Amino acid sequence: MSIQYKLSKAAIVAACILSAAGALVFNAFPLFLGNIATQYQFGDEELGLLGAAYLGAFALAALFAPLWMPRVAWKPAALFGYVFILVGSYLLSHAPADQVHMIMATIGLGSGIIFTISLGVLAAAKNPDTAYGWKLVTEMVAAGSLMFIMTSLIINEFGYQGFVVGIVVLYGLSALSIFALPKNFMATSIEAKVSGKKSKFNTSAALASIALFFQAGTFSGLWGFMERIGEIHGVDKQLIGTVLAASIAAGILGALCCVVLGQKLGHRKPIAAGLFITLATLALLEWNTGTITFIVAACLINALLQFLVATLMVLVTDKDLTGKYTVMMAFTLAMGGAIGPGVLGTIIEEFGFSMGYLWAAFFTLATMMLVLMATKEENKATDVNLQSVNG
Repeated sequence: MSIQYKLSKAAIVAACILSAAGALVFNAFPLFLGNIATQYQFGDEELGLLGAAYLGAFALAALFAPLWMPRVAWKPAALFGYVFILVGSYLLSHAPADQVHMIMATIGLGSGIIFTISLGVLAAAKNPDTAYGWKLVTEMVAAGSLMFIMTSLIINEFGYQGFVVGIVVLYGLSALSIFALPKNFMATSIEAKVSGKKSKFNTSAALASIALFFQAGTFSGLWGFMERIGEIHGVDKQLIGTVLAASIAAGILGALCCVVLGQKLGHRKPIAAGLFITLATLALLEWNTGTITFIVAACLINALLQFLVATLMVLVTDKDLTGKYTVMMAFTLAMGGAIGPGVLGTIIEEFGFSMGYLWAAFFTLATMMLVLMATKEENKATDVNLQSVNG
């Protein structure tokens, strides 16, 4: 956003924890959906509907964020979101099968609320690159740790009931971060409109948002089919699972790159570098086969996913003058994550993986064009005032 605020370290840490909690189900979809499917004996179609119910409610909360984010107190709103999450999580072990979709929607709504609030806080950090980088690191560590502890310890010992209790406890502990959130400073900034004039359509922020949507959809699609890609490359199924789990470390490194780089290289160079590596990864998958190719591609895709999402989020934030596009990023990411796998799956089903890779390359190039257009006036700096809003 055009106005930056002097946030305490505690506020930034709290926002990162809120973000990790808000994205936990999505980042650990295999864990959640797999255990629910086993408990309720759901098939593939019912699992797909569960994911759609969660993402749909998540996106709904984010879609209306420009209306509620500037107008409500963030601490009570975050608490309200956690009530939805905790009640929904508890009911996962008590509700009949025909109500599970509604319960997942309830968890999705609460997750969308706290995730959107976390973006509003982190967007106002003095260095959004670093803040978004730590946000993604926190998300990856939380999801990876949850999946490891649940699969290796809790579920084997306590079953589905242990899974649900563990989720409720984890969410309950993360809710303590609410107390470190700052007061809602967005109302003041939007009311002032920075210049005191009626805001015009922000072309740069809109283009950056579309670029974020394209990349979220592209990488969600590729990541969703990594197991199938591994099979095509002749990789053993057990090794595929090991590689995908280990690639989380590559994702953390990708997010850490944003922390290290900060704003040293501006927007164009880091994003362009990430997009070129994406094209090289797609070419590697198309023209080479084998275990090594799959391992390299899986690690690169996870690292690029985190790196490009973070850098594109920073671009949206920096071009946004009122905060409207910033709080809509949760909706943008949710829609990209929901649409990308479906579109890629349809293309692969009809035309094969080669056309799927071509589809991904096309949207990668389209993203590059959008970024170039959005950063045309990157050298024109906007003066900002620091305000202390911790409370």
